[in-house]
Amino acid sequence: TDEKTEQLKKWHMECFDETKVPLELVLKVTKGNWMIQNNSLKRWVLCLLKKYDLMSDDGVFKLDTALSLVPPRDRGMIEDFIDDCLPKKASAPYEIAWNYTKCYHMKLKDRKHKDK
Repeated sequence: TDEKTEQLKKWHMECFDETKVPLELVLKVTKGNWMIQNNSLKRWVLCLLKKYDLMSDDGVFKLDTALSLVPPRDRGMIEDFIDDCLPKKASAPYEIAWNYTKCYHMKLKDRKHKDK
């Protein structure tokens, strides 16, 4: 819906302002370039996951929230992605957010290629 789209834009801008991430890095990552190593970009990703209520300030992933956003037919696949992508060792919350999101997007991309 338009209301949801506006909310998402607002969150992106709020996180952009909070983290002071360079716009060109955000544009690169939204186009699929996940090879970037930049802490403000990682903090931007954490900020977004927190806005979506998918992750806590401490980097704890909220599985129930994530699965509630997915159609029932895709839940098994998404649960596997989440299991594979969440780090097995403790690290800084922004590192957890970055590594999870990067892995998730790579798996989604691979899945789309397999479905073609």
